[in-house]
Amino acid sequence: MNSSDYVYALQGLRFWLDDMTRRQHSRANLDPGEEEMMLQVELCYQEMWGAYASIYNPESNMVPPDLLERAAWTNFPAWPESLLALRPQDKCDTDKAKRLLQLPFERIEPCLPEMLTWLQDPNWPVAGAIVDPLAAMGDKLTPALLQALKMARQENDSWWVCNLILNLINQLPASSVETLRAELSHWILSEDQELGVMVIKLLLRHKLGDQQNLRRWARIKIDAYAEYIEELQDALKEEEEEEEEEEGNQP
Repeated sequence: MNSSDYVYALQGLRFWLDDMTRRQHSRANLDPGEEEMMLQVELCYQEMWGAYASIYNPESNMVPPDLLERAAWTNFPAWPESLLALRPQDKCDTDKAKRLLQLPFERIEPCLPEMLTWLQDPNWPVAGAIVDPLAAMGDKLTPALLQALKMARQENDSWWVCNLILNLINQLPASSVETLRAELSHWILSEDQELGVMVIKLLLRHKLGDQQNLRRWARIKIDAYAEYIEELQDALKEEEEEEEEEEGNQP
């Protein structure tokens, strides 16, 4: 196998393993056959990942091994019992959210990773109520953001990551973004082209990571968008020609 074959194979195996892991942690029942298969695929993945890491050459391959590595499942910290009364119960529970974030940072710090889940959709009322207070925390929010990014990767929630970047991470200093870089970098390979572009822009702006590799990825994204634009232009041209033809056929 060449390095590209390893990348495609590892991506496929990781996608399947991540999906099965999500099922496990959502209390979905896996039958014994699925559990055994998951174990065998995990072993295959680890062996293949080790082989790829041993032959990886940054000059000839743009995907570092750490972007393909599987992460251990993570859970949010337990919510302090003294603050349970201020835990938002639904997307409209803005009063509790506001009151919680008015408390001293040290008291609410364990709650922050879970509070960031309300930014999964910026249209939720709670999201609008908490985004400014969270942003005002600055780099103190970095550990909570790291937890949220890990959870987003587990859930394959690219939309959530987009919102975290747009509303919070873009305002952080380079030192904080460096702490988040490993988790953010995984999304460069995402099928969500917009998110990949966001991450590349962020890391280039702060001069973090392998800049040469990031520039190569930027060119790939540019070429991809150029293809999309060309397809849209062709579609518009075809539609306009059909409209002109219909108008010409009218009596």
